[in-house]
Amino acid sequence: MFMCDHTKLRLSFNEFHNIEIEDMPQYGEFCLLELKDGRYTAGKWNPYDYKDETSVSGEFIRGTADVVDVGEVSKWHSLDRYDLTNCLEDEEIGVINLGAPGDNIYNIEFSEFKLLNNGELPKSEQYCLLILADGGLAAGRWDQWPGGKEGCFIYAPALASYNMKAVWAWTALSDDDFFDSEAESERESHNEEESNRNSSVDQNEFKDATDINNVKEYNPEVKFKFGMDIEVYLDKAYENVKKEYKWLDKNMIGESWHYDIKPVDGVPEFVRINDGNDDIIVCDYDSSEKFIERVEYDYKDVALRANPVVADYSVPFDYVEIHGWNLERYVFSKLQTGDYKVNVTAGNRVTGGSREFFITPYCFDAESYDEFLDRYQDIVPGSAFGLTKEDLISDNELKQFLGY
Repeated sequence: MFMCDHTKLRLSFNEFHNIEIEDMPQYGEFCLLELKDGRYTAGKWNPYDYKDETSVSGEFIRGTADVVDVGEVSKWHSLDRYDLTNCLEDEEIGVINLGAPGDNIYNIEFSEFKLLNNGELPKSEQYCLLILADGGLAAGRWDQWPGGKEGCFIYAPALASYNMKAVWAWTALSDDDFFDSEAESERESHNEEESNRNSSVDQNEFKDATDINNVKEYNPEVKFKFGMDIEVYLDKAYENVKKEYKWLDKNMIGESWHYDIKPVDGVPEFVRINDGNDDIIVCDYDSSEKFIERVEYDYKDVALRANPVVADYSVPFDYVEIHGWNLERYVFSKLQTGDYKVNVTAGNRVTGGSREFFITPYCFDAESYDEFLDRYQDIVPGSAFGLTKEDLISDNELKQFLGY
């Protein structure tokens, strides 16, 4: 990757703008933020009136239901306007200045960068400054996946994220309510484990567990709330999905895999079994509801793959940038059943990805195209996927394609 020594690297931010004098970012610009209480975070500028380029009312978006009101912000510094590639290729580099430094220039430095590919992962829910693999800058909240060895950085609603391959190095920004809540939960878990470890316990009560530390994390009453018959959980997931994916049939499910409840190291677990090679994957969820949600995700995917596309409409658009990625395709598809889905593709020089969304019947219950787009944007928000209601409402071909 890059030649510089990340352990010695310091980024100096020298081009801060002051909110108090109404010096605002561009609409959609992703910024490093200095809060009035002295903490640092980041977010994408979303003015309440996006048509007014001078608007000072709005919020900085960090993720789903994760925003910072402009009233909490003292200063901002763009993250979108820099490409560090050439500097990072210099193995002797120590400090990278973003903007010209000077005696009267307000600046802040960040250091202590870590590499994901060295196994150095953030703490769960930690909000971080990122150096991307393409040399750009970004920020995001670490979403740790089950198992603790992988995850992604969420930076916008609908779980828009940078995967581990897209990020070269990271360093933690200030703690916030999300991180503090997660840390408190971990402390409570640790304290309860210590209490269990030091208490007098009849080992026979835990004969099916591998060790006493599983007491808190492994709660069978919560995990197997609906009993030990896997079909009960699968039926609940099926019925939930069937409400909107009305063509789903049980015959479509489980051609190459199936779910079960099996003992793993002496402890019952939800598992997913690949029928071709009998590989067993433990579904590491601590509650019945979370496991059912995971099954629902699979069933929705099965349903969409079983419903052939009969017509496509590719939305025309000019250059659209989404947090350092370029929007490449935005395609609505009509399915054989008369339902619709949309596929959004974006990427940059290094990586890319696609997201597919089913457009629920609730959207089409709208009496007007205008109302339809309001409901549609709740599923595929323009702030995360590039095209807003205002971009789509004037597209008469799309309007006709969707039956309005």
